[in-house]
Amino acid sequence: MNKIEARILLVIITFFASVQYAFIGAIGEEYSPFGFSCLSNLIGLFLMCFVFGSTIISEFYRYTKKVLLQSLLLAVELTGFNVFMLIGASDEAPTVSAGILSSFFIFIPVVTFFIRFEKPKINIIIASVVAILGVLLVSEFDVTEPWSMSTLALIAADICFALYTVTVGKLSTGVSPTFLAIGQLFWCVLLTGVLWVGEVSFLGGSFEIPDSPAFVIAVCFVGIFLKGIYTLSQINAQRFVTPIETSLIFASEILMTMFVSPFLSLFMGTQPEVISLKRVAGALLVIVGILAADDNLYNKLKRNIKRVKGGRTS
Repeated sequence: MNKIEARILLVIITFFASVQYAFIGAIGEEYSPFGFSCLSNLIGLFLMCFVFGSTIISEFYRYTKKVLLQSLLLAVELTGFNVFMLIGASDEAPTVSAGILSSFFIFIPVVTFFIRFEKPKINIIIASVVAILGVLLVSEFDVTEPWSMSTLALIAADICFALYTVTVGKLSTGVSPTFLAIGQLFWCVLLTGVLWVGEVSFLGGSFEIPDSPAFVIAVCFVGIFLKGIYTLSQINAQRFVTPIETSLIFASEILMTMFVSPFLSLFMGTQPEVISLKRVAGALLVIVGILAADDNLYNKLKRNIKRVKGGRTS
């Protein structure tokens, strides 16, 4: 895999992520977020073991204590993201959820600075500001209004996913992506299972699994595409793409959600969202931000500006 292929792969899995909000929104709040996460993680783990079963058996000796601990770290960060995302997305419109969650990249430079002591490049700062404005327009998010609990939950999910993205970029180059992905899903199943048991024991929840078609479709889609395919694809792709570039590609999720949501609403029987001119303008800003984050485009633009200035001077 090269850098171009890695970018294409990240765009594909971003599309998978953009679809999930319509499914999650359709089932409402009548389910346990821990139970939903546990079941979807379990489906993803079964899928990974089925596809890579022979590799796991033949190369099990490569699964060291170090890989186990690294997988646990990723699982803790990802479990935090999934739980907060489910709590917030269940009470928000799909486009609003995608808009807020797409903003996680604003935390990437801060996380990277404290973990790797790397200062963000000027084009990354510009790209982040432009993309943030675009996301705010698309999601119609008013920062002057009091923030609801669902909004705060989605922002907490942003922070968790920013940590996860930086950690994946740091660990994926030195470890087998397959074993890291399987180990992560294994720990995610255990963590969400423990949280589910705790919820039932102390908060009066239930282990009952909804039998509605909407719930079955949602948990199967998330388990197969978001836990299985998405997890392995991101870990593989981030060996070639930086965390900040990955996050800005993921920011395009809001664009996909905005255009896919009306069609999915017909399928799910929910109220379709209206695509306004404000949202279209925001989408264009997000695209500009993503392009500005590309080092090659940024360096090419700087060379062209210098060439034009040099020509005027002479």
